[in-house]
Amino acid sequence: MPREYLYHKLTTPEEMEAIGFATKIACPKGARLFLTGQLGSGKTVFCRGYLRGAGYKGRVKSPTFTIVESYAMLGFDVHHFDFYRIEDPTELDFIGLDQYFDDVSDVLVEWPSKGEGVLPSADLLIEVAVGAEPHLRELKMYGETERGCVIISNLRHQSFGGLRSDSSQSMG
Repeated sequence: MPREYLYHKLTTPEEMEAIGFATKIACPKGARLFLTGQLGSGKTVFCRGYLRGAGYKGRVKSPTFTIVESYAMLGFDVHHFDFYRIEDPTELDFIGLDQYFDDVSDVLVEWPSKGEGVLPSADLLIEVAVGAEPHLRELKMYGETERGCVIISNLRHQSFGGLRSDSSQSMG
């Protein structure tokens, strides 16, 4: 299966949040999104937009200290993980990780490399890189599964409130 991807250059946190919102609109229930990038790159801002797209109106905070924040939506849940403080993936055995990954709950994971070996696979891998200019972010989204490729296809047909993809294509 070819690996589908999208690439965006963003210059404001509002654009990052808009992409998160649009991504939720493009995702079926049960989507698994893994976000990578350095501290302060905007991963949690993306997650806030995603939750807004799911209809959540309250405060969205980074689960850096709690490991997971769960949000009950009408008919499904969104679980937002942050593994930054995890030293060893076996630490995740104590939180009952498998109970969060089902067919109807969306799962957002920041720092997924810290859970390598115990995490199920992602549908969508999102890489956020900090650019040379202040506030510049380069965001790449990769479809890792058939569901992930459907999400990418759905995103290609959205305008993100005026934002357009700088490039999108299949990788062989």
